[in-house]
Amino acid sequence: MKIGSQLHAPHGYLHLKKDLVYHFLKSHATKKLVFLVLFGYEKGKTPSSELIVIDRDAFEAGIPEQITLTENQTSMPLWLKELEGRDISRIDLKRPKAVKQHRERVEERLFWITPAIITMDEILDSPDPQASINAKARECATPQNESRFRAWLLTYLCFGRDQWVLLPPFHKIGHWDRAEHVGVKFGRPSLAYGKYYGFGMTVEMRKGIIDGYRRFGKTGVKMSQIYSKTLISEFNCKVTTQTSVFDSLSKVKAVSQPQGLAFPTIEQFKYEVKKAFSIEQLQKNLYGEVRFRTDLSVSKGKFSEAVANLYERVEFDGYYTIERPKSYTEGNYYPPLCVVRCRDTLSGMLLGIGFSTNKESSEAYRTTLFSMAVPKKFFCSLFGIEIEDKDWPCVGMTGDTIFDRGPGSKKDLIDDDDLKPAIKGLPPAWFGQSKAGIESSHPRDFKIEGRPTYTLSNLTPVELAKREIFATIAYNQKADMSDRIYPNPDLAYIQPTPIGLWNHYDQRGRNDAMNVTIEKAIRSFLSPIELKTKHDGFWFKNIRYDSSEIRSLGILEDIGRGAELNVLGYGHSMCLRFIWVDINGRLFQLAAKLPLRGLEDDLFQSLAEVEEFAAIRSYVNSEFTQHQHAVDAEARIQFHRATGHDWNAGTTSFRKPKKVLDSTSPSKSTNRKKAA
Repeated sequence: MKIGSQLHAPHGYLHLKKDLVYHFLKSHATKKLVFLVLFGYEKGKTPSSELIVIDRDAFEAGIPEQITLTENQTSMPLWLKELEGRDISRIDLKRPKAVKQHRERVEERLFWITPAIITMDEILDSPDPQASINAKARECATPQNESRFRAWLLTYLCFGRDQWVLLPPFHKIGHWDRAEHVGVKFGRPSLAYGKYYGFGMTVEMRKGIIDGYRRFGKTGVKMSQIYSKTLISEFNCKVTTQTSVFDSLSKVKAVSQPQGLAFPTIEQFKYEVKKAFSIEQLQKNLYGEVRFRTDLSVSKGKFSEAVANLYERVEFDGYYTIERPKSYTEGNYYPPLCVVRCRDTLSGMLLGIGFSTNKESSEAYRTTLFSMAVPKKFFCSLFGIEIEDKDWPCVGMTGDTIFDRGPGSKKDLIDDDDLKPAIKGLPPAWFGQSKAGIESSHPRDFKIEGRPTYTLSNLTPVELAKREIFATIAYNQKADMSDRIYPNPDLAYIQPTPIGLWNHYDQRGRNDAMNVTIEKAIRSFLSPIELKTKHDGFWFKNIRYDSSEIRSLGILEDIGRGAELNVLGYGHSMCLRFIWVDINGRLFQLAAKLPLRGLEDDLFQSLAEVEEFAAIRSYVNSEFTQHQHAVDAEARIQFHRATGHDWNAGTTSFRKPKKVLDSTSPSKSTNRKKAA
């Protein structure tokens, strides 16, 4: 506790009343007294002060149960609290032409109380310290008002002997309140109807204005329209036709109130609305939340300010490619490819990428999580892309994610509770700025004016997915993250790319990623598929899969020729070049095989392509079955025409046929004669 410390007695204590703030002045050792100061201030009146004296032993006995320090220790007196935290010494810079500077007033007051400051110990030693202070006021060369003098002196002592606490509360001047003059007509006079036309603002009028704005202040509705609706709804006004005050032959419309009650003008309406609602709320109501935040609101800082580590916060969002990938059938195309990517907030690194071929589905988000969790060299190899670990170094799962509303936010997105990301919040619908990091990383395309257009690609879905993977790798190597680099010796020579920042923080252990095995990622994120096991391999739709590891285990030999066995497998819906089969709780990677020598690129197919191919083959096989029967019938008909006999002409005997002897060999009877 020191000079100026602000105290209070929550339940009252001796001379101290509850709910009042006292300022500690001095503990007098000789007289065993404690001096406190109680300041008072009412609007429009001069600040006051009172010296409170308490027995020192009683005062100390009440600490800290009965007498405690106030929670908020202010640095300015009550009448100057609005100036707290400001550099008041610069106040005169805003009024260079003032007749008298504020510094002069402050120094003048300090000059009058200086003799009392010097002799303050003598004043406190006197029998009546407050009377002694009053005497000092009368002793001045120009006698000062005792109450004001005492307030100056005690304020100066209790607030750190800062001369600027002696500043008069001039900042409170000019706060005239129109509400105190109810019913008086203020404002600019009407040129058409006269100076006193209209009504002064009343409580009822103000309530009607506010109620009308709340009722009709919708997005896209102008203030003039809200005013017109409010006059009709809240003030029951009518419209009449009157003769113009400027031209007796002209008729004009005017608003009136049948009961003679008061109603506001448009200027009064706008004035009260702007007083009741902030400019921010008015703009939101007029332009809508999204446009306000996008075009009008002031930046509230960067999202990266909320994180300190990699993988601490990850944002997910999807976009659609302009192109429509080509289909198997001539002239047909798939819908645009939906690409979902996730981005690290600290480094700006794109951590993963996923796809779906029809719409933004949960499959796209699961495959994104899969690519984020596994090493990127392994992930890219599934698409036939060769990279090094340093080209895309991020691996692992995050504990804090921001998904878009929709498929990504489904509770059953992932069954594995261990890997289920914690969704700590969902952005508002149609509010891209809530996940501005990932939104800003989406490819930007020009909107073509005129007739609607769309682009047909020469790429298959897998080839289009490969292109987006390459684009993601390129983004991590070229995107400018200079705004995330702050003055720090360790960051001085860091390349301002996502990979540069990633390597910097990762090397320092600032990485919150959770390790996930490839096997667990496959089981958790990839789609389960049903495989048929035959003697020649594993089949999915029309594609055969095999591996040397499976062969070495002898699993296929245990299956008889012609027998089939259904087993569980996993596959990436965008590329089924490789799949995984679950045998006895162990995953084996299988590769697609061609039935004959051909291009390996033909094996890179998406689930949509495989299903479309299987559907086409079903139609072809259905037709082929009929074709087989027709060919067989045609052969029988042509044979009958050529020979005159049926295809299966003859009779059936139910006994063993006689053995037919060769005509050149001797009969059995001849042989017997020779033997005889």
